[in-house]
Amino acid sequence: MDQTEVQANGGAPSPPSGASTHRRRVVRTRNGLTPEQRRRQRRQALIEAGLDLFGTKGYNSTSVEEICRTAYVSTRNFYEEFENREALLWNLVYQTMAEAYDALRRTGPDESAPGCPASAVYGSSPELRGRISRMVHAFVDDPRRARLVFVECRGMSLLQEYRRRAAQQAFAQLLGEILEERGAYIAVNESARGMFSLAIVGAVDLVLSDWVLQPERPTTDELIASLSEVIGWMGSGAITRAGDRR
Repeated sequence: MDQTEVQANGGAPSPPSGASTHRRRVVRTRNGLTPEQRRRQRRQALIEAGLDLFGTKGYNSTSVEEICRTAYVSTRNFYEEFENREALLWNLVYQTMAEAYDALRRTGPDESAPGCPASAVYGSSPELRGRISRMVHAFVDDPRRARLVFVECRGMSLLQEYRRRAAQQAFAQLLGEILEERGAYIAVNESARGMFSLAIVGAVDLVLSDWVLQPERPTTDELIASLSEVIGWMGSGAITRAGDRR
């Protein structure tokens, strides 16, 4: 090896031909956490703080600074994760809606769902009551989440209203598929079925909103039983007749 080659490599000899020049990347940690883990931890802390503050004090009474103090996160880190308070609230609302949607989509009875002895004529089948039970539990088991979905996210902005409407449309489409499969649309004109499903979703939305705002709320079991009967009645009793024959 000549002197020129040594100088070109900063005084160190060149590696043998064909040898790998890659070095193992060293990830620095702090308190045993990588930067990505710390970021996920901060994001989760902000989400938990937002849920608690928005769900108890209310969206309009909560500032970004208060969320950050509660989460022990800087405002700079907040804006690295969320564009603004509205984005944080929608993240929480979307997560709850997604869980409730998946709960409604799952088939099979729910052993914890209350019976509806008063629904002999207009009640829904055990399978549909199970779907309704799981959906309601996803919405209201944590009253803070219920408040976010049915009270706090209303009227924030036109964008959020479009998002909320899109979510209602998704629920209506799923419910329509469930009802049609069970024969509840026998007496409903095909052109009106989408509107019919949306009307049921609107009724459920109103009932759950009222539940959130009541100072003395009915129990979750009472709420599920009432909603099962309402949906059965709006289905003109066809849910029971078609579903229980299966």
